[in-house]
Amino acid sequence: MTPSYSEQDCRPCVADCQWHIGCSMMQILSLKLAEISNFATGAAGASAIQLYGFMAARDLLDPLRNYVFNRTRDDPFTIRDVSYPFIQMTGPKRGITMNSRVIIEYDMRIKRGENEQDDLVLIDGAATFSEITNFIPYIYRIHGDCGMAVDIRLAHLILAIEATLQVRIYELKDGCGSLNLTITCHVSYKPLQIKLFQGPIDKLRDQNRFVVAATLDTLMITEFKLVHQHGSISRRFESRVVPHGSMSHCAKFADLATIGVDIVWSILPTSLQEGF
Repeated sequence: MTPSYSEQDCRPCVADCQWHIGCSMMQILSLKLAEISNFATGAAGASAIQLYGFMAARDLLDPLRNYVFNRTRDDPFTIRDVSYPFIQMTGPKRGITMNSRVIIEYDMRIKRGENEQDDLVLIDGAATFSEITNFIPYIYRIHGDCGMAVDIRLAHLILAIEATLQVRIYELKDGCGSLNLTITCHVSYKPLQIKLFQGPIDKLRDQNRFVVAATLDTLMITEFKLVHQHGSISRRFESRVVPHGSMSHCAKFADLATIGVDIVWSILPTSLQEGF
């Protein structure tokens, strides 16, 4: 989110910049459990699977872990419906560059009972992704040792920038019962959704910042779906992807809530180096 450019470098000007053209980036669209065995389902309970551990990316921009999923054993992510086994991502916290190969490392486990030694290792290891292939969305399956696997749906974007979405709850009606919010995003004319958030609206306060990659001069569509006891309300925000700057959207969901999103566009330092 920190501007990594000088307005004097913009050509012909900051409002119509054709100099900062972005870079190759990876976008992880979703994580999902696959090959769910009866053994693993029964081990975690009759109708729930509890996941903890991490999945993180390492790229040329920063060798430190850029977490895509990061949960402790005391705060696992619970999949209550195995017919909809999507894993809630907690990141990444910055864009993932693909100017060279990207490493995804992972150590994810299934919680079983009170003792850690009884837990199942879901997946443990690392995978590399090439910067010269897979420009369309595809699924990469990571097989585990407990009869299960994790599917990563991802895409490689060119001329892409980092979009940081900060979601804000401006108003929330008291006594309106349980409210669940789903936030999804479409970028760069890709038909598949990026699943940013799904859960009770009060949980959003702990995780209200999301980072996605988007191709310049395309539309990024962010959709909010608020589910209440009598039905659901949806709102869509469209934003033209630009090299830098910011914009805001805000909408009322009947008399239940007012939700807004601030979007900050920024180019990654690697794309600046390429431009010069």
